[in-house]
Amino acid sequence: MSKFFVIFFIILSSCTDLLTNKSEYNSINLQGDGWVQVNQGTNFNTNNFTLQTWISGSDTTINNSQTILSVLSSSGEILIGIFKDPTYQKRLDIWIDNQNVNTVEVSENLSNLDSFNLVTLTGSISESNPSFISISIFINKTKVFNQSTTLTTDDLANTNFVIGGKVNTEQTYRDSFWHGCIDEIRLWNIALADSIINYHNEYPTKLSFESDSPTYDGYLGQLIGLWRLYTEESTYSTIPNEACATIEKLYNDNPCSTNSEAIIYTLGNNTIEFSEKHK
Repeated sequence: MSKFFVIFFIILSSCTDLLTNKSEYNSINLQGDGWVQVNQGTNFNTNNFTLQTWISGSDTTINNSQTILSVLSSSGEILIGIFKDPTYQKRLDIWIDNQNVNTVEVSENLSNLDSFNLVTLTGSISESNPSFISISIFINKTKVFNQSTTLTTDDLANTNFVIGGKVNTEQTYRDSFWHGCIDEIRLWNIALADSIINYHNEYPTKLSFESDSPTYDGYLGQLIGLWRLYTEESTYSTIPNEACATIEKLYNDNPCSTNSEAIIYTLGNNTIEFSEKHK
């Protein structure tokens, strides 16, 4: 067995299953050596989608950029990326199609473990050119980025969403890791309206407007990933997907089915611990 193959095998087998579980824990604490990789699943619609997560940041001094969210090609090109600037604590760099297309100032505190912010990424068919996808990014209620791109459905096929690291699906490119907590992740097979994103910011534990059952036909049935980082009696590296089970509590005739996965990975033999911090 060649030295290269041994190293490659170690890299691909770095997924941790050593999380310590206690019922009062609601998030995981990343300390620059781990990330969460979200698989689209077979029923994912790359034309229209929404990924949401709640994050808090550390006040530790970091000399390189930190990744909130990234989607990389197999060759390591940044298809979509949201990175925290290493110099300015309230500045984010937005990357689309391997270019730094915008730098935005945010009012939120991104360097406080106790302060969680809702990060929302939406993709939808471009009105100007149906061949391409428009991307919007929200920090809490504020839309900090909204632009038609040259990204196509084919570009996003067979790629994973990564939270907390600049990592491609094959894990051959890995750097710029996040320091802070992740509370919850949601993946929708639809581009959510601004009003619903605002509602989620106001009511972090809710999925839909109460007493608005027709909303289910419009978007709630398109929830294909719901990963709440509560602890259980057994440890895990693949986070349980609660999307279908949660919707079934609201609708007895729920047709939901999903095979989307979210997996926690670490570098080498490092482990990720749960945190009592929560949104």
